[in-house]
Amino acid sequence: MSEIAVLRSGRITEEEYDRERAKLRNSYGGSSVEMAKHDQSLAILFSRSGWTEEQLANKEGRTHQWVSCRMRFGRFLNFANSLAEPLPKNLSAKKFLDIWEQQTVQKERNERIRFQAVLKIMRSGSITAARRPSIGEPIKERFADGKWHRPSVIAEKIRTDEAHVLDTINRMSKNGTYGCTVERKRVGQHIEFRIFKKEKTISLDELIEKLAPIIKELKAEGKKNMATMSPATVAHLAGKLSNLLDEWAR
Repeated sequence: MSEIAVLRSGRITEEEYDRERAKLRNSYGGSSVEMAKHDQSLAILFSRSGWTEEQLANKEGRTHQWVSCRMRFGRFLNFANSLAEPLPKNLSAKKFLDIWEQQTVQKERNERIRFQAVLKIMRSGSITAARRPSIGEPIKERFADGKWHRPSVIAEKIRTDEAHVLDTINRMSKNGTYGCTVERKRVGQHIEFRIFKKEKTISLDELIEKLAPIIKELKAEGKKNMATMSPATVAHLAGKLSNLLDEWAR
């Protein structure tokens, strides 16, 4: 039995947690508002789970700091709800933490007083006025490597929120911004992206002109039996392909 399954009475079980977590993954899309709703629901799940920070970190495969910040976000949401305080629809964990860390008094030990300060700042509307920095170039520089990456990992590496990453990658995919092409796939409950730099374009005519003869010769070799097929010919054709790739890469 796992550590999380052995919980005191009143705490949700691991099976209940998994069920609620699956609902969150399947309920929200990729817009900033949808991702903010996901952040809020996850923070509330953390808050009401009754699990320790260590248990949640192990379960989510995240750092203690990441979990601690979202547990605080959950306590803030419960505090705001107890006051029937309306919150911005796009209030993500990242936006809450930015206000908490940068615009409230860090020496104040009373969490409720700092929560009140956060609410006051939100009432002023400053949360919606802040402009997000562009992250397209950092994503291109660090993750346009032709490998598969989760948006949560990208967000953690470049120190931003997942909704911002998804918005930017969706624009890359739709409009070809930042000179990139994007592929996506679902792995279990997660979405992963593969990004390529469009650094050089080769015309279709050139591809046909230079590749067609090589492909024709390879097909001819493939039709031969083991006794008549020439390994030297195949190696020669592979060398020609390699030379073409080197030529196009330059």
